Parts: sequence; structure tokens; C-alpha cells
Amino acid sequence: DPLDMSDFSSHHGSLTRQLYPLLAQELRLLLLRLGLEQVKLPYDLPARVDISENQTVEVSGAVH
Repeated sequence: DPLDMSDFSSHHGSLTRQLYPLLAQELRLLLLRLGLEQVKLPYDLPARVDISENQTVEVSGAVH
């Protein structure tokens, strides 16, 4: 069912947490069918915490 923009904007965080794993699973299957199993999605990569003075978190090779 289509979502009203006000509903989406007020609940986009929880909707994204529910929707992304489903999309990632479908995309992973598509990548396997195309022979691209070496491609890793951000959801597949663990977050690494760099314990330093800056307390940065590295996710998928990008520091946030």
C-alpha cells in the first residue's frame, strides 16, 4: 500500500530498518545469480570501532 508523505516522514527510521534487510537479501540473491558473489553489501560488512582519541567508527571503509 502506498504511504502518505507525512506517515513516511514521521516513521522513516523504523521503515528503513525493516525495509533495508529485505532489499539487501534480494540484491544479494541477484548478485549471486549474476556471478558477483564477491561483492559485499554494507549490511554484510561488520562495523569496526577504532578506539582512539577521536572515537571514530569505521563502517564499510568510511569513517563516520
